[in-house]
Amino acid sequence: MHKKKNQLVLGKVSLNPLFWSLKYGVLDNGSRMRFLPYHKYLMQPMWDPHPYAVHQKGSQLGFTVLALNKYIFYPSDCCLEIKGSPVRILYYMPTESDVSDLSRDRVKAMILGDQSEYLKKITDQNNLDSVGIKKIGNGTVYFRGMGGKVRTKSVPGDILIFDELDEMIPSEKAQALHRIDHSTWKWVCEISTPSVPGYGVNVEFERSDQKHFFVICSVCRKENLLNKEFPDCMQYETQGSGENLKVFNAKIVCVKCRSPLNVFEGKWIALKPNNTDRSGYCSSQLQSKYINLNETVKLFLQKKHMQLFYNHVLGLPYVDAFGQVSIKEILACRRDYPMQQTPSVKSSFMGVDQGDILHVIIQQILESGKIKTIFFKAVDKFQDLDQLIRKYEVVSCVIDALPNQHSARDLADRFPGRVWLNYYDKTKGETSWDEKQSIVHTNRTETIDAALYEIRNQQIFFPACDELDLLAQHINNLVKKEEENHETGEKRWVYIHKGDDHFGHALNYAKIARSGKTAFGSPVIYSKDSGFI
Repeated sequence: MHKKKNQLVLGKVSLNPLFWSLKYGVLDNGSRMRFLPYHKYLMQPMWDPHPYAVHQKGSQLGFTVLALNKYIFYPSDCCLEIKGSPVRILYYMPTESDVSDLSRDRVKAMILGDQSEYLKKITDQNNLDSVGIKKIGNGTVYFRGMGGKVRTKSVPGDILIFDELDEMIPSEKAQALHRIDHSTWKWVCEISTPSVPGYGVNVEFERSDQKHFFVICSVCRKENLLNKEFPDCMQYETQGSGENLKVFNAKIVCVKCRSPLNVFEGKWIALKPNNTDRSGYCSSQLQSKYINLNETVKLFLQKKHMQLFYNHVLGLPYVDAFGQVSIKEILACRRDYPMQQTPSVKSSFMGVDQGDILHVIIQQILESGKIKTIFFKAVDKFQDLDQLIRKYEVVSCVIDALPNQHSARDLADRFPGRVWLNYYDKTKGETSWDEKQSIVHTNRTETIDAALYEIRNQQIFFPACDELDLLAQHINNLVKKEEENHETGEKRWVYIHKGDDHFGHALNYAKIARSGKTAFGSPVIYSKDSGFI
């Protein structure tokens, strides 16, 4: 009987990474890889032969170990049988420090572990201590931090792994993808704890077939999707409240019949099976034997750091009401007046965001203290800014200092005391103005928060024009996420680059311009309130 093409045969380890890992796979402590009984959910992702895999996951679920075995050790050992030639593997992490920790500590420990005799045998010991490159079998593995174009462009590859994708700059990941343009492999693995919807790993997961691990109730046979059904899938008792809240006897139960669930018994089900370009998996800590359910419920009930909870525990993207201004909130600031191509009153404030082109917003202060946006547009040249500053009699303009620092500096020299170069370099605290250098130092998160506050509270107005939809989308792309320092545990909020947000930053620079002194003294009221207010 002839075997079907690509049919997998147990015992032929070169045919599939699952078979290989059952025989040779190791954990990052050097012990043998075991899937049963507690890591059954890793078996299908390990077996999955799809060339483009996406893992949107909670923290500490074993997917980095999976990636090291499936995308480094297995192909390095079996590449001649798989493709008939050696393989180059590029493993990307957010920073060089992350790379050092992974390559020098975890990977080396896996190779030198007590039960890693086979990996020791096929690994070149001469460069084992090298952080950036390792020779394993017929594979060459490059470990790279997403630290700039030189690193992402340096080496062509066959297999790409992006670990903690949401901490990388999207444009650098897009550039790195070109490293496999001329490969016959073109394997890609993306792994990350998610952050906000529509960003990073969540973008790729939404493009995939969206597999979730459903836990099957042994009593009523219902298929439970724990992270989406949380907290309804929990049964627990509480005592006290607030900081004194205690949770005990927490357990995971079927949402239908309330019977206790064995979270290790389930199956992966694709919610979008027709999306075949990517094979996607969404995993949560509720699948893990190591999770403290009492502490998990307590964190949820106390409503602290909810984004981190959804991201790291449930493996889901999340943004709260103050993490993003909605399109609806922005359009609620629209008033019935046109964009002013010819200024009707004198004196205004300008914000400019640099990029391939220059995005400009010009505003005036009304008698009520509210802000009227009178003009916004993308222009091509710095000379266009000169015309706008003169035309609208701008008394203070803030422009980001980079990337065209010399052009921005020349603009400031042409308009002394009126143009300021902004640096987002303050860790926190009030904006500081360097009058000699025409430089303003600001905190990125704090100033954007202040600019978006004006929208939420309708302290700012926008003209009724067709271009407003584009402006609204740019502002909507300013999304804030909470980050935790893995070493210190310190938490902080940062704005990420979800998409084009140039007018959003121009809005922020205009707000900064209004907050400081002008060449003509402190800011004053320049326009009477009109009937549209």
